[in-house]
Amino acid sequence: MTDQTTPAPLATFYYGKQLLGTVALKSTIKQAFEDNKVICESLDRHSLPYLPYCTHVSIWNPVSDKELDVKPSDTLWDAHDGLSECLNQLAC
Repeated sequence: MTDQTTPAPLATFYYGKQLLGTVALKSTIKQAFEDNKVICESLDRHSLPYLPYCTHVSIWNPVSDKELDVKPSDTLWDAHDGLSECLNQLAC
């Protein structure tokens, strides 16, 4: 987990090059995807039909200014400690 003074990494979901939404990565990529789905259902209904076809998520760490792309088939997508794993990979 990040503390309140450290900005959370951002998870930006895509269908190909089409943006499907961006949310803070608070725990797992899978949970961030669900959070994004809720936002799409209420605010961005245009992206909603494309969500099941999400091709990848780009995780950006504002502290290190590094980015990591993860596909739904990657084990990191469902990792229980997804936030920690992403931060570890983005710290390198």
